[in-house]
Amino acid sequence: MAKKNFTPLNLPLPDWNKRKMTSRDFEAACEHEGIAVQRFRFKSETRGYCQRQDAKPVIAIDSRLRGNERLRVEFHELGHYYLHLDNPRLPRMFDAQTHEVVGGKEMTPEQEWAECEANMVACVAIAPGFIGVVELAYLSVKAANTNWLKGSAQ
Repeated sequence: MAKKNFTPLNLPLPDWNKRKMTSRDFEAACEHEGIAVQRFRFKSETRGYCQRQDAKPVIAIDSRLRGNERLRVEFHELGHYYLHLDNPRLPRMFDAQTHEVVGGKEMTPEQEWAECEANMVACVAIAPGFIGVVELAYLSVKAANTNWLKGSAQ
């Protein structure tokens, strides 16, 4: 899919922002986008990740997750796919064996913002009825952090 300017509020998924999403919705979106989904027991505290492996998008999810936590991680990672996967300033690679972040856990401000956006995607997936609150929080945080994201001191 040609990437557009998506936000956590306007992802190209059927009924996005209208009803609670399910793992079937996650699987259908991944199939539609050509994303390989891998489920296995992680050896670290990481619960999921999204990255390219051999130029193909992959989402890996810890197989021990259940219920809303599984759904949260699935859509958090799908959010990274739609919003961040091809951003060259967000390189956070995960080791395929240990599932640890390569290069340590320290994040740049832009990477921290990407995590916030992915968390917002998970919120909309699980609780779309609260979208007014979520939208207000998203826009408020984005406006407040514009200079911070550019690296300016506040």
